[in-house]
Amino acid sequence: IAGDIIKELKKRDLEQIELVTDLRFAQKLNDMQFYDSLDVENGRYSLGFVPAMDDPMFIRAQNVQLKDAQFKNEMQKHYISFTDTMDESSMTSGDKRVFRSPVPSSPELLFPQTYTIPKESMAKL
Repeated sequence: IAGDIIKELKKRDLEQIELVTDLRFAQKLNDMQFYDSLDVENGRYSLGFVPAMDDPMFIRAQNVQLKDAQFKNEMQKHYISFTDTMDESSMTSGDKRVFRSPVPSSPELLFPQTYTIPKESMAKL
């Protein structure tokens, strides 16, 4: 569905959406600098004052936005790996519950560390 919508939008509309997105991020970083860049009416954003594309503050905001997106993408990869490990790491062993650490405490470890939690301690959790 999203692909169909994008095909229908004009290139100018896409550029305006991208600019509004950039300005919303810039406004969150520095409200005083970009306070008049967007107008909001009934939850819809429209362009107000548009800074020059070579404005140093706007360029910094775009760079921070790029780094923020890169950080989120990298963290998502780690989160997926962590949750995959957690699914496999929880096991029952007799009357005790055994949890395996998803991250080795040192690179030399070939197998994850295991922690044994007594059953009575599990009831407190």
